[in-house]
Amino acid sequence: MGYQELSLTAQAPAGRRAGAGGAPYRVEPFDPALLRYLQGLFGPVSRERLHVIYCDTAQHYLYDETLAQGCIDRMVARARPLFERAFQLGAGKVLLAHNHPSGDCRPSEPDIRSTRHLRDIGRALEIDLFDHLIFARGRCFSMATGGYL
Repeated sequence: MGYQELSLTAQAPAGRRAGAGGAPYRVEPFDPALLRYLQGLFGPVSRERLHVIYCDTAQHYLYDETLAQGCIDRMVARARPLFERAFQLGAGKVLLAHNHPSGDCRPSEPDIRSTRHLRDIGRALEIDLFDHLIFARGRCFSMATGGYL
């Protein structure tokens, strides 16, 4: 439950393109182009990294950035910089993505706790955390699909 195999064929970064016909790109967690883009960002890194995609309330792409880096088995994701940036951009929704250098894309207990904490803060601020994707060795776990959001 929540797993998605990735196809790692090269393609332009999805988050930085307009959709068909020049329309704004709608961020969908299981869009293969988006998954390839995010997997490419994490690559074979040996440290955990947290990447955020900021969207408007209709889930149209606004901006994305790496927000935090940790060590091989943990990372501290602070809420304040995440939501400050969301307010600066006028974002109404965010998608989180991070990697597990261990190779296991299943969420750890700290992953689950911190995701739910960020979700709750976002709700209070009217910013929806619509998914948190965890990448490891060509696999991806969706915390929304897995029932953790």
